Order: sequence, then C-alpha cells, then structure tokens
Amino acid sequence: IIAALHLIEKKRSEAKDIETESKSINFEVSSENIENSSRDVRLLKINKSIKGYREMLLFYCGSVIFSWIKSETGSKEALFSGSFTKERIQDWINFGGHIVPEQSVYELIGKIENGELISWDEVHLFTEKQLFLYPGRKLSHAVAVLLYLYDEETVSERVFRKLENDYRNLLNDVVYQIRKSRKKDYDDDFRIAVYRNSEELESVIGKFEDDKVADKFREHFIDILNI
Repeated sequence: IIAALHLIEKKRSEAKDIETESKSINFEVSSENIENSSRDVRLLKINKSIKGYREMLLFYCGSVIFSWIKSETGSKEALFSGSFTKERIQDWINFGGHIVPEQSVYELIGKIENGELISWDEVHLFTEKQLFLYPGRKLSHAVAVLLYLYDEETVSERVFRKLENDYRNLLNDVVYQIRKSRKKDYDDDFRIAVYRNSEELESVIGKFEDDKVADKFREHFIDILNI
C-alpha cells in the first residue's frame, strides 16, 4: 500500500494539468512494476485512491496499537518512550503460515547451507522464535507506519490523540458505510425484484432494523478504544 501511495503521490506531483479539487486527477504511467505488459497504465481517481490507501493504513495502525494497549503487556506510556521509530521491516515472507521478515528466512537458509543447523528440531526452534517475535515486530511496524502517515519522528501525546481521533472517525465512517451497503438490499429495485413482496424479502434476509453487522463491528472496535 505504501509503495502504491509513493507511486501515485510522485506522479501527482509531476502532473502538469491538475484538475479542480472536485474532480479526480487521471494520468498515464509506464506499466513497469505495475503489470506484465508493454502498454501504458492509466491511473484513475487519484485523489480518492490516496484517501482510501491512507485510511487502510490508519485502520491497520489503530487496530494494532490500540489492541496492544488493551493487552496485559501494553501501555500508552510505552509508546512515548522513544523506542519506536520510522524504521520498519519492509519485506516479509509467508513462512509456513507465519509472517517472517525476509532477512530472517535468508539467515535460516544460510545456517542450513553452512551446516550450523543440521536437524529439523533446530529449524522448528527457529520457527517458534519467529512466532514469539512477531507481535513485537507487528507493533513496531504499525507504529512506524503511523509515523509515516503523520510525518512525525516519534510518538508524542499529541500524535497519540490525533490517532485516537482519526481512528474513531474512521470507525464511525465504516459503520455508516456498512449500514448504507446493507440498506441497498432493501432499497435497490434490482435486488428486491427477486422477491414477490416485502414479506418474502424479510423472511429471507430479515428486517433491516434487526441487522446487527454494523453494531457488532462498532462494539468490537469501540471497545478497543476504551483504554
């Protein structure tokens, strides 16, 4: 996501003809590193793309950081210790279902090749260690992404409050969008056309007022914010 943001923001800064803010900026770029094709790629809805990508990153940061603070080992004060930086692991590998830094996997392969590790038990110990290290790595990565989003060097009380406010607003918007999407099942002419009447519709998908998807989402994530 960050790589996509870098590309879009870079190209946007290079765009010569910027449309009004009410419209999206569209332009063509080389297909290199985007798709296996010689044709140019046209990027559409640039402003909306940037907003969407940044919201995805904010959701990730907020979910990880606030979940950690709610845990037995986490605390808000620890975020202000200065031990978290913008430096983050960028290359990861799915290692048997575990997300492991690419460099750690290369180190494992090197130890096997030079005879430092000679048994499966030793390889399993490596896997267990990586599993143990993952929560801390994930937290450090989330904080680094947060600092990237806010263009800050360290987490301060001000940065934390901004995260708390932005994350809460994002969650409220997600709840609104969930309800808006669910409401289409009851209002869209093409969707309700498969039912003979409203009674049949409600017998199949239930009443809109009884739908709990948005409420369950809100309850789960708002609870995370109660720190």
